[in-house]
Amino acid sequence: MRVSLKSKPLKNAMAAVQEMFPEQQQALLTAVDGKFTAEAGGGGSYLKLTLAAEIMDDGEVLVDSNHLRSLDLNEFVELELEDTSLKFKSEKLKGKIATLTKVDAIYDARPLQTIETPVRINKDIVKRAVDGTNFPVALAQTQEGLRVKIDTHLTVTTTDQFKASLHKEALPFEMTSFDVVMKPTLLLSALNKIPEQEIWLGERRGTLHLESPTFSMYHPTIQAEPSDVEGWLDSLKESDPICTVEVPLKELLGTIKSVSSILSGSGFDTKFQCQVTDKEIRLLLADQHGSASSTVALTSSNASDTHDVSLVCKYTIDMLSLLKAADIKLHFWPDHVVAESPTGAVVLPTASD
Repeated sequence: MRVSLKSKPLKNAMAAVQEMFPEQQQALLTAVDGKFTAEAGGGGSYLKLTLAAEIMDDGEVLVDSNHLRSLDLNEFVELELEDTSLKFKSEKLKGKIATLTKVDAIYDARPLQTIETPVRINKDIVKRAVDGTNFPVALAQTQEGLRVKIDTHLTVTTTDQFKASLHKEALPFEMTSFDVVMKPTLLLSALNKIPEQEIWLGERRGTLHLESPTFSMYHPTIQAEPSDVEGWLDSLKESDPICTVEVPLKELLGTIKSVSSILSGSGFDTKFQCQVTDKEIRLLLADQHGSASSTVALTSSNASDTHDVSLVCKYTIDMLSLLKAADIKLHFWPDHVVAESPTGAVVLPTASD
């Protein structure tokens, strides 16, 4: 095998192998029929990436993906198989790395049957939905996983009520029904490795197939039955809230961070008091070490009296950061607050003193 290609796509492919298969990190490089591919597989998962390359000689070689990824290469690199080594040359840098021999695991991981991918959707729409739902802090009480549903809308929710968040937006036309639960880190990693804008999705018997012209991934879905977070959020609204206000999101987040800075490093359970009126929200944080307060002007409010509620600083900041909007609505009930944007919603449980 002898090929020449750009270094960046090669290193990106090796990064994808490492992220998807952190324990084995083996990549099978193949040059045949005018195509150069990188494959990896194991544990019920399979990955194949097609890379643009000039192929001088066909062949295949199994390598440690970390060795190729860590090389300080220039824009182009030439790879050539020589006995039990893979030679590389990139301008002045040249050398060789040892090849591997146990390739059967990747052969065995190749799908015996192609899973059809009837869903065609823009990659950025899915990324935006995942970014607007995925919880940025892993907590022991939460279930890992995002539920992705596609029909007339793209709906992405968390899989339990502990960290309930929702992103929902209308699609330009109805698509084939699709409903899976996936690890958000894996899904985002795969989406970031796909160069094309359109992606293709399919699922069969607990296996997801994510594909583009140069990317193909098979991966088991999470089989645990997820909570109906969308339905639960809708049920919360069946009773009228105590009050509803509209507030600039950026200003609200900045004010919470400013007030909580008085107790920087105090931990995840630091609470602040939130006083809602018809004109503003007053934030107050105090304990034996000190206190800080500030206010945020409201865009609108139907509060007839002052309403007091206690919220957890870190949790509130992380959840509100998922919403991507200039202004958000806050609906206040006795034991929770629902923060809502045009395409998303998160639940903030009130904190006991």
